Amino acid sequence: MASVSESDVADSNPRRLNQHIGSLI
Repeated sequence: MASVSESDVADSNPRRLNQHIGSLI
């Protein structure tokens, strides 16, 4: 779904990574 990798998202904005994981669950 997300084009960016988890590492890039986490490095850019931890909140966005957390939201992405929440969407997967």
